[in-house]
Amino acid sequence: MGGFGTEPLSEVGGIMVHFLHRFAGTIFTTIDISFLLIILLTVLQKKRLAIVALWLVLLAPDLVNAINVSWIPLPGDILMVTILTIAVARFGLLAFYSCFLFAGLSFSNPITSDFSCWYAGSTLFIFVVILSLAIYCYYTSLAGQKIFETKSLKNFES
Repeated sequence: MGGFGTEPLSEVGGIMVHFLHRFAGTIFTTIDISFLLIILLTVLQKKRLAIVALWLVLLAPDLVNAINVSWIPLPGDILMVTILTIAVARFGLLAFYSCFLFAGLSFSNPITSDFSCWYAGSTLFIFVVILSLAIYCYYTSLAGQKIFETKSLKNFES
């Protein structure tokens, strides 16, 4: 799932291919990690122990990289693995998938604030996708309530 390719640097077709690879890869990785958590829960019989074991399993490749190559990215890796573990353990599969997808899209695409750059199309595409997903998720979380309804003003009416 990791790695940096040149797909997001190409035209719209390459950006779309990269996005679809990231989208599908995130689904499979999420299912794999959730299955691993279920196996750890079954084997260890305690939720907290299984969560700590999942955290260690997810952090193991980063620890090996820190020992053999460089320890500089280790604090960021620990933070990311901790956030992902909390997401899957506390909030469930959908929150874990969303966290993993947003992180994957943010870190695997070139992002610039200079929109005259030749790779600004990738930045705009990812920005539109992430913003659209966030707005849609917020809208569906309201469960039919009005978005801009002010309930506090109704209390002051006489």
